[in-house]
Amino acid sequence: MTKTIRPPSTLSAFLHYVSLNMLAMLGTSCYILADTFFVANGIGEDGLTALNLVLPLFNLMNATGLMIGIGGATKYAIHKARGEQEAGSQIFFHALLLAGVASVVFMLVGLLGADPLCRWLGSDAATHDKMVVYLRTLYCFAPLFLCNQLFAAFVRNDGAPNRVMLGTMLGTLGNIVLDYLFIFPLGMGMLGAVLATACAPLIGITIQSFYFRKPTCQIRVRPCRLRWQMFQPIFLLGGAEWITEVASGIVIFCFNFVVLRKAGNTGVAAYGIIANIALVAACLCTGIAQGVQPLLSRSYGKGDLPEMKKLLRMTICTALGFAAVLYGVLFGFTEPIVRLFNSTGNSTLQAMAETGTRIYFVAFCFVGVNIATSAFFAAVDRPAEAFCISLLRSGVLLLPLVFLFAAVWDMNGVWASYPVAELGTCLVAVCCQVRYWQNQQKQKGKIVEDDG
Repeated sequence: MTKTIRPPSTLSAFLHYVSLNMLAMLGTSCYILADTFFVANGIGEDGLTALNLVLPLFNLMNATGLMIGIGGATKYAIHKARGEQEAGSQIFFHALLLAGVASVVFMLVGLLGADPLCRWLGSDAATHDKMVVYLRTLYCFAPLFLCNQLFAAFVRNDGAPNRVMLGTMLGTLGNIVLDYLFIFPLGMGMLGAVLATACAPLIGITIQSFYFRKPTCQIRVRPCRLRWQMFQPIFLLGGAEWITEVASGIVIFCFNFVVLRKAGNTGVAAYGIIANIALVAACLCTGIAQGVQPLLSRSYGKGDLPEMKKLLRMTICTALGFAAVLYGVLFGFTEPIVRLFNSTGNSTLQAMAETGTRIYFVAFCFVGVNIATSAFFAAVDRPAEAFCISLLRSGVLLLPLVFLFAAVWDMNGVWASYPVAELGTCLVAVCCQVRYWQNQQKQKGKIVEDDG
């Protein structure tokens, strides 16, 4: 008598994918957080300031990898759900080619443009050389970062999120060990920090590459004639991810610009602490959204609206629960958390970062909802709504608010601008959700009438 194997429930599949992807994204975000901790304690305030000033350009490279990976993998999952395996393989080939071209561009920018870019980002005599070393080395390793994002997205959408989590966590562990080794015993300074960061995606790629040899792997490289129709969904479905990640860089750049003029390098160092903790939090929110994406794309490919609605509800509830826990921890333990990154015991830096943390992180009541909603629309092949939400987050609301609030309320205004911008975006995101489900209900009613 043969046993009937039941497919996992929506809840168990959700918990499986989301938990593993949150761990993977935690590992990704720890690349920079580990650098922040070791740079702050091994190089000092100038190193921390240099790291934060160059962070937007790390976001840009990471965003490009996410766009190619998530955009291509989302379309791959939709083709796979419909049994269109050949089209899925062609998408992977086009995404791989795009990652190669983008890698060359970043390497050339790093080799030829690091010096002027660092000056444009606000370097001075104390930070310039450190920034140039970090940026030039980072961009020379762009192929590792982009391929790691690409492989992770496709492997996750092929049904192996545990493999992605393992590769990312081992990469992060390697990063932490090498950060300590290069910065303290070997005394390599900023070069050591960035080399440690570059080793993490290499470990991830190695772990994920073994998956392609497994008989269960359905991802194939099928060289074919290049067609714009294959590149288009990568840009459209991954564009929201690109904007979401670049938004973090734009936020950091704008805040650096304003804070540098309001409070100098000490203010930028204080914001550097906040920004890097926020990077981890935002990555975990992204982890929730990316974790559910394969399930949403699969449900969309099958036309299962009730399951799509259930998955979206679970995603938003998880994001809100995470935000509540995050703010509770940060509010209750602000002082010791900030002190971890304040190796010199600078009282001005400590006070500024503590106040900023308590105000800035109110935004995460809305950040998770915004990221989840944007990812939902990308997963169900609605790039226009995903772009709209991501653009609002990337600066359409924030840019005027940060300058206005800084002029009126000084540094407290700078911290408060981010929560207000995310609140405004959240209102738009909720309206987009309501409109989408109303339209789906109308279409369903129309189909019933036609059948009748």
